[in-house]
Amino acid sequence: MFLKFGPGVIFAANAVGVSHLVQSTRAGAGYGLSLLLLIFLITALKYPLFRFASTYSAVSGKTLLDAYRKDGHFAVFILILSVVIDMFIATAAVSLVTAGIVKNVFGIDVSTLLVITVLILGAFFLLAAFGYSFFEKLVICMVILFTLMSIAASGMAVPTAIRESTNIMPDLNWSPAFIVFLIAMAGWMPTPPSASFFLSAWSAKRRQKLKDQLTLKMILFDFNFGFALTLIIAFAFVLLGAVLLYLNNINAETDSAVSFAAILMSLFSESYGSWAIPIVGGAAIVVMFSTMLTLFDGAPRVMRQLFGFSETNKKAFLGFLILQAIGVISIVYFFGSSFSTFINFATSTAFATAPFIAIYNYRAIMNDDIPDEAKPRPYLRIWNFISAGVLFVIGIYYFLNLFGVNG
Repeated sequence: MFLKFGPGVIFAANAVGVSHLVQSTRAGAGYGLSLLLLIFLITALKYPLFRFASTYSAVSGKTLLDAYRKDGHFAVFILILSVVIDMFIATAAVSLVTAGIVKNVFGIDVSTLLVITVLILGAFFLLAAFGYSFFEKLVICMVILFTLMSIAASGMAVPTAIRESTNIMPDLNWSPAFIVFLIAMAGWMPTPPSASFFLSAWSAKRRQKLKDQLTLKMILFDFNFGFALTLIIAFAFVLLGAVLLYLNNINAETDSAVSFAAILMSLFSESYGSWAIPIVGGAAIVVMFSTMLTLFDGAPRVMRQLFGFSETNKKAFLGFLILQAIGVISIVYFFGSSFSTFINFATSTAFATAPFIAIYNYRAIMNDDIPDEAKPRPYLRIWNFISAGVLFVIGIYYFLNLFGVNG
């Protein structure tokens, strides 16, 4: 099993964090099942850029940093900016939500910062003590676990969805507020394009580990399987939001992802009994902690190469891991009350860099050192350019809305 699965499944763990647990559920809560097709299209939009990252590194044994360096300083700047934001701001956001869910599920009445610190120490211990091979196997097991738990949780809602099929798919009102919501989903579903840098690092590591055992068929199977899981989990949480919130006409709007998750679990308990809480609560915890774990592995791995350290230099990896942990805890401690400013900055950066990442990842997979059979077919090339164009237009609309230019 572990030979078949690798970076693609780890990518799924990285992707299905706040975007799935909160945003997908909110989509169901606000619009029933009417957004399923749009979620599929939003997710499909980014398929080529992630596939190119995975294939390039798995075939060549190099990371996107190697390819971006060939494209000049601006390309490297895009990569550095994206990785630094993910390393600190995105990781702090994921850690906050994870800690809040842990407190809610277990009824722990302690400071959120203390829970975050414990979670980070746990992630540090796992990564420092056991290395990449253990990390890969652990995350694959976590993905399998949270996939089964998410399907089980949403499966309980299926009978109600079937019974209420005529009421659970309302007509969509393309208002400015709805478009803004869709744009927010487009930025983070299944995950920002910057995650391709981590996917690239894991794929290069797998190539170095398996060498000639790794075939193109294995590479594509692993990536496609992981990418499909991100869509399945998104649909599962949309279904939960539609049945528990939309059909009950419950307004669960809140600026806090933690509060939203708490409302979801409370309603789940009321609808199916307290015995079912471990299913949705457990799924939420495993989803979020696996995302934390991938961020704490991926960012130091990329930073190590960026600063010229060897792939085998564990001290450098641990040094960046410690820096990341200190940075995350400091952000939560000093800026927790104004954290939305950081999130807005991260979101803006994600929209601004997305089209460039799509183009640079395409240039990477088209490099001369990539075998012709691994290069994308014409339909994938067209798909990627369309995606880059759509991401550019979405980004323009986002910034116009951000600065109030469009209304």
